Amino acid sequence: MLVNNVKNLRDKLGKQADIVVVVNGPAVSRFTNLATSRSQLDEMLELNANISICSFALKNRSLLKVNLLEGTTYLEDGGVTKIVKLQQAGYAYIKP
Repeated sequence: MLVNNVKNLRDKLGKQADIVVVVNGPAVSRFTNLATSRSQLDEMLELNANISICSFALKNRSLLKVNLLEGTTYLEDGGVTKIVKLQQAGYAYIKP
């Protein structure tokens, strides 16, 4: 569902739109080298989406920053903080 949302946004908003995906909670494990979702990440990166991973969710699952798939961004201050800062900057929040 996430990849389709990114595809649809890119299609409708154009290549100039800034798409930031903030991953937190259990979903962070899908973006580590222990998961099999590399192709999904690559699809979103090809669509020029920024994929940001919550440091606290990683810690809560005993995962390390070094476990993150290449191409993701590590959010030292956490996912919720990033979401709030993006909303303050005028970004829309969409939760699939």
